[in-house]
Amino acid sequence: SVVFIAIVGDSGSMKSPALDCALEPIKRRQSEAMLAYQDEFEQYQEELEDYKLDLDDWKREGRKKREPKPEEPKRPICPRYYTGDCTVEAQAVLLQENPRGLLSVHDELTRLFRSFDQYKSGKGSDASHYLSMYGARDLVVDRKGTNKPTIFIPNAAVSVVGGIQPEVLGTTFSKEHIASGMLARFLFSMPPKRPKRWNGNHADDFIVTNAIDRVFDKLFSLEQLPGESGRPRPVAIPR
Repeated sequence: SVVFIAIVGDSGSMKSPALDCALEPIKRRQSEAMLAYQDEFEQYQEELEDYKLDLDDWKREGRKKREPKPEEPKRPICPRYYTGDCTVEAQAVLLQENPRGLLSVHDELTRLFRSFDQYKSGKGSDASHYLSMYGARDLVVDRKGTNKPTIFIPNAAVSVVGGIQPEVLGTTFSKEHIASGMLARFLFSMPPKRPKRWNGNHADDFIVTNAIDRVFDKLFSLEQLPGESGRPRPVAIPR
């Protein structure tokens, strides 16, 4: 699923701690994936060194004897579940390796919103790309430099979540954003202001976090289905 969420609140209204709590299952899964990737990458480097030695031997002797060429080890890919502030091009590279999609997390959404108006060398603004990713449509990104091929991502899906101050929000979106439908794609949440008072009340962390973990485990266990021309397609979840 793709959702764009903006949490509206004054500075110091605890937007970031609340967001960290909600994203804990995703960040924990990302941390585990990173640790596993480090081990896989170290093994890959060792295999790559052996491959280079075998390739040198093959070039000197094996090729003349028509021996099969050594097979280069496959570079491991680190699963990514979320990103921070990064360019659309960087997101496209990550989406190539993570066809399930990504979550773009921002403490402050202002920088992202302002990128919607920054045109990149006549190739349009980031706004058009985010409109495509909101609909999980095909994404085409032309890269800088002649030696970098154009990136094509079928069904590119990126969700967005972050916080923003009310005063900043009022000056961020333009008439163009309203006309293009960008503003309508965001779900805005503005919790009521409450005086800060200390009390000893707290939620049962074990029960709450375990319930959330079970929800995310079920979602991440869903496998994409093969679609037309071998392209993966999303899984429909019944109500």
